[in-house]
Amino acid sequence: MPRNKQSEGFTIVELLIVIIVIGILAAITIVAYNGVQQRAKASVLSSTLSSAAKSAQAAYLTTGDYPAASTLPTNQGIRLTISGDKTTQAFCITGSGSGYVTRNINQSGAMGDGPCDGQSGGVSYCPESSVVTINGYYCNGTSGSIATNNSSAVRLDATASEVPANAPAEYVGRQTVRDDFLGDTFSVAAGEVYCVSQWATTVSSAVTHAIGFYITGPSAGQQWNAPNGARIASSAALGVWKKLSGCYTIPSGYDAARLWTQNDGANGGTAAPAWYQTSVTLTKQ
Repeated sequence: MPRNKQSEGFTIVELLIVIIVIGILAAITIVAYNGVQQRAKASVLSSTLSSAAKSAQAAYLTTGDYPAASTLPTNQGIRLTISGDKTTQAFCITGSGSGYVTRNINQSGAMGDGPCDGQSGGVSYCPESSVVTINGYYCNGTSGSIATNNSSAVRLDATASEVPANAPAEYVGRQTVRDDFLGDTFSVAAGEVYCVSQWATTVSSAVTHAIGFYITGPSAGQQWNAPNGARIASSAALGVWKKLSGCYTIPSGYDAARLWTQNDGANGGTAAPAWYQTSVTLTKQ
């Protein structure tokens, strides 16, 4: 028998390696599980919207009008809202709920991100398809986006008495200044296409509201641009939430951009009646 047999065991380094590997595997499992849950919820929402649209079509054929949202089939905590015009035979249904990314469907069966025009996206709605969300605290009440240090807009609860009903977010911003910078400068290249979208409304403004790009370059100076579709007049948004959206192609000579929202952008005036706005979502195409 050996006289001085030493006890065998793991070294500290080996134990640390095992712990690290277990941590990595656990993180991968959690991410994968969350992805499965999100896909499952997206599938349930899409299925619910499709069923609701078919039910709305059937109700119209039977009664000549579209049904109340409370009569539409739904499940798993999904809240449905509907608006329809029996004259044009057009309708739009919004599906929202805790843990769901709000979507909508129209009479043609086409689905889109976010709520229908003028309908609420629910308190949990926040765009998730963006490269970066400007003023993200308008979505969920917390700061942390790149815009929070640059915005002079005042954050309000969407339920505040001064805010028009059916805001597509839990929080909104009130802008009374002419220009409101909504993001830090980011790098761009000629030919790149960036798209922006936002919901906005007013109760008294006589001026337009716009989302724009402020682009700069060493050889081309600076430009202010509001893409087509990214400007709205008060006549279209008086007491009703309307979606602004547009895309912009970076021209040659520019290598940086910044987002802004503007009141009275059409004529460059200094009037500042209040506009209310949700987050601005920026996507790179």
